[in-house]
Amino acid sequence: MPSNVGAPVPVRQATRLINHFQLYAGSAAMRAAGRHFDSGALLVLLLRNALRPTPGGRCSISSLAASLRRPRESIRRASITLAAHGLCQADEDGLRLPDGFAGLPAMVAMRDDVLALLRQMLDGFVHGGLTFPRAGVVPGDDAMLAAALDVYLSVYELSEAPLVTPMGLYLVGAISVLNAAAITHDPELGHRYGFAHTIPPDEIRRPASLQAVAEIDGFPYPTIWRHATAARLAGALRRVPDGYLLGIRYMDDPRTNAASVIKVQHVRRILSDLMAGHYRSAETGKA
Repeated sequence: MPSNVGAPVPVRQATRLINHFQLYAGSAAMRAAGRHFDSGALLVLLLRNALRPTPGGRCSISSLAASLRRPRESIRRASITLAAHGLCQADEDGLRLPDGFAGLPAMVAMRDDVLALLRQMLDGFVHGGLTFPRAGVVPGDDAMLAAALDVYLSVYELSEAPLVTPMGLYLVGAISVLNAAAITHDPELGHRYGFAHTIPPDEIRRPASLQAVAEIDGFPYPTIWRHATAARLAGALRRVPDGYLLGIRYMDDPRTNAASVIKVQHVRRILSDLMAGHYRSAETGKA
């Protein structure tokens, strides 16, 4: 793979690829978890812990809530929802997935969707000029899935300005993905508008209707409208005849650009570790 050391990093395009992955990986988790935001996030974290547990790591509701930066009561309710779907149980060590979880239809569907999304994102990174260590062995599906879940969980680990509520971030992220639908997986347009100083013009961005956003994960339209209004008043979105676009000032805001750089660096480290064979199965110890 050719080296691009010293070349500008296509941060804007890499951010589009990550946003696309995170939106639809989150959708896959919410489908498995009964279309509930916190339950989907908790399911991802429990699966991540099962695939690659941290020595001495805690699985109490309080520690899981802290990892997701969500109120403890929200995660407690999410655990009840997961338990009702047969996807969570409690023991003396805290919450965990049930025995045989890997064969449950909901988990199989989620796994397949998330792996396909990760491979799509990796292809986009490589086509965009981002290089990774040459893998000694091809990563197995468990290693790929663990890395994919880490990429998704970075939504909770990294802050994004100026909106800080999960639904606010979700809404802006979803509109960002829908706006960039014609760019994200187009190698030419992705490269042309891939850098911090190359904001795509309105002509090639697709306005997103609030109905389209609501239909991604089945959220109530009034909830989407309320958060869209707050985002518009904060300057993150602007209304156009056919829907909503990310605001130009928001896209060019130094805080937004700094958050994008941090996100890309974080995800690039995860993918570099994956390709270098550092992700290993909890059961076999193999990558």
